[in-house]
Amino acid sequence: MLFRPTTGAEVDRVAAVTVTEPVGWIDADRYRDELGQGMYRPEWTWIAEDGDGRLLARALWWGRADSAHPAALDCLHVDPGAGDRARVAARLLTAGLRAFAAAGAPKPPLYILRLPVGWRDDPAAADAVAWRRTAARAAGLSHEVERLRLEWTGGDALPGGAGAGSASPRPPTRSSSGCSSGSRSAAWTTRPVGTSPRWASRRPPERSWSSTSAVRASGSGGGWRTAPTGGSPDW
Repeated sequence: MLFRPTTGAEVDRVAAVTVTEPVGWIDADRYRDELGQGMYRPEWTWIAEDGDGRLLARALWWGRADSAHPAALDCLHVDPGAGDRARVAARLLTAGLRAFAAAGAPKPPLYILRLPVGWRDDPAAADAVAWRRTAARAAGLSHEVERLRLEWTGGDALPGGAGAGSASPRPPTRSSSGCSSGSRSAAWTTRPVGTSPRWASRRPPERSWSSTSAVRASGSGGGWRTAPTGGSPDW
């Protein structure tokens, strides 16, 4: 099996890959759009091929348009027909990470996986996480963190009030007020990342793990804090 970065002539082939598992993934439109902005690049897009040249696996690393090195692995897929998916994925990740290190990357990019709420109770989602987790750890991404992502959705009114918000500790028995939808995120890195907001690699807001109404406080033991935009919190 051959593990290699892609070329600019293979965009159509790479973009044609689809992921049917119930986890977050990058579709063709998003890949093409951010490829055009320099946030995905052929040399950051790695694939695995069999002896006949059939594409069996794909790993999409993402970075800022002005970055010399990728910051995060956005999408990891292995064809179910490839055999041991965790093993194939681990070899693909290892090949990519070694190449980035050889190119001068100061640290390995983290791997971010978006998950539906309650994924542990969904056998398909749990299986999708299991082989990806095994692959990430085998490639040296041994530290794992899972976070709840809360976000406002279109059509929902924002809290009343005006002026600068203030942050205060969130009571552990209540969810953040006013958040209308949520999902979970898992990330694997080579180092602990649980107490710093910088682990999200300062990505654009729509790609951030933080939310409008809840942010991770920096420093050890900071915990989750809510930042109401006005009025009083409803706990």
